Amino acid sequence: MSVAAQTLAVSTFVPQSYRAKVKGLMGNYDGDPNNDFSAPDGTLLSANATDREIFTYASRCKSQL
Repeated sequence: MSVAAQTLAVSTFVPQSYRAKVKGLMGNYDGDPNNDFSAPDGTLLSANATDREIFTYASRCKSQL
């Protein structure tokens, strides 16, 4: 999976055996990119979010650690 915005880029590899069994900052790996970015409160971030929206999303996820 790759996520990229104007100034941000992240890539990761997750084995197929984890499909639909994970959730978090990099999505839930269920094959639907429209629900990958679910904030801790359940709100969804748009697949075409701005850098600022992605940063805010990541900050909200970090605060849940």
